[in-house]
Amino acid sequence: MNDTQNGISAYSGNALSSDNTTTLVGYGTHTDTSTLALLSAEAVSPTKINLNFNQAPLASDMIPVNFEILPTLTITDVSVNGKVVSLTTAVQAEEALYTIVARSDKIKDQGGLLISAQNTTTVNGYLAKNPVIDSVTPNQIVNDEEHTILIAGSNFENGTKAYLNTLELATTVQSGQIKVVVPAETLAGVYSLILKRPNGEQLEFANALVIEDPEQNILVLSDESYASPKLVPNDGETPTTLWVRISDPKGVSDIDKVFLDLRPLDGNPAAVMQAGSVVDTKRWFSLEVKVPNTVTTSATPIPIEVTAQNKSGDKAFGTVSLIVNNDITTSIAPVVEQAYSTPSILRPGNEEEIYFYAYVTDAD
Repeated sequence: MNDTQNGISAYSGNALSSDNTTTLVGYGTHTDTSTLALLSAEAVSPTKINLNFNQAPLASDMIPVNFEILPTLTITDVSVNGKVVSLTTAVQAEEALYTIVARSDKIKDQGGLLISAQNTTTVNGYLAKNPVIDSVTPNQIVNDEEHTILIAGSNFENGTKAYLNTLELATTVQSGQIKVVVPAETLAGVYSLILKRPNGEQLEFANALVIEDPEQNILVLSDESYASPKLVPNDGETPTTLWVRISDPKGVSDIDKVFLDLRPLDGNPAAVMQAGSVVDTKRWFSLEVKVPNTVTTSATPIPIEVTAQNKSGDKAFGTVSLIVNNDITTSIAPVVEQAYSTPSILRPGNEEEIYFYAYVTDAD
């Protein structure tokens, strides 16, 4: 054997000849390299960036400390789904340019080889799309109670606040919709709906919600109702008239019936009252009663329950009161406060109905 020109010659026999020699090349070391590469990145939310690799990286290497974002942006969590790796981050600055580094000394491919190809990429901070409102349901409510309103649309962000004009509403952001609560007794009117993003930008949806006052139905005007005389003995003979005033915005013709529960006077639980005079949408009803001696006297007024019903079946409730007392000598005379007629002017020669009214107060 002989070393010839950096090779090794091998021969056999007693003499060296070209026919029985060959050249051997010395052994050289070889290192396998990974083809794993970080191709691109996309900010999919203010706190999430997706990394796209050309092949699936080793899942056990997908931890926050194995990645770096510059300028410094904290990574709090990492998840992997095949070739896509999702980084959960602190809130990104909108459209800021970030460089993402997959550490070449930590991240390996499925074969256990360290990433040696491209391991950096850039991405712009998440820029939220403008919210879009498709519908508001319901778009008309009555302010007698609170209502939940559903706003359907797209590009709604967590942290979005909703306003009716300047009134801030309790707001819940869900997938594809926003729920807001409109408080009871919000003033009636036509309102614009305003969505304010976390960055302060806002979207206005004009004339989005109509709020109405509840429809006024039949009413018992207890504060205007009275007994005359108010003070009556329990002798079963002395009459008193209970006067009840009823209001109906639909007109007095809509009032069907009015009745009293006279059980506190040991009487009929549904005594029907008689219709009387009318002023605008209000009508007086009256009923004469006598108090039997089975009713205990007292200086405290006895409330009598009133029920009024219109032709639609709607009911209203109220009271009218009187005092049952045998001491009627201290009664105070009623006072006529005001008197008038309608119409107040009559044309000579014409036959017209005329109504006379008197407003009388009675301390008893």
